[in-house]
Amino acid sequence: MKYTILFLLAATAAMADVVTVLPGNLQGWTLTDQRSAGNAVINGTHPQSGNGSLYFTSTSGSDKADFTYAAGGNSLGNLSSLTNVSYDVYREAGSSVGSHLAPSLRLIFVTPGGVNYLVWEPIYNGVSTMPTDTWTSFDATNGNW
Repeated sequence: MKYTILFLLAATAAMADVVTVLPGNLQGWTLTDQRSAGNAVINGTHPQSGNGSLYFTSTSGSDKADFTYAAGGNSLGNLSSLTNVSYDVYREAGSSVGSHLAPSLRLIFVTPGGVNYLVWEPIYNGVSTMPTDTWTSFDATNGNW
């Protein structure tokens, strides 16, 4: 399975800064929860806006890779200030997994009660088949989290 992803998270105008993430300067992003042959790298395989994007690869159902942004103990603000959540996915035609599978977006946040997760998945938001060899944009601002 091969996917390329471009993420956009935006909040109020004061928080909506553009950050350029490069292979040698990840700006707080890191490869996490990597299992078996799963991998995620920034490269130029399927650039969309600029000269690269995040490229996920997997060779079997036991592979996994997450690409995570950690604020380094700093608050990114209140979840209520988040005004737009979107991401773009490119699925290669040679992918061998079910056409309904696509990368999900997970927001992790901390409350006095502990660590919490919100997960947005295309399949639970009306996407039954992922197009191939084209970029697909997902507006995750609303929908089923």
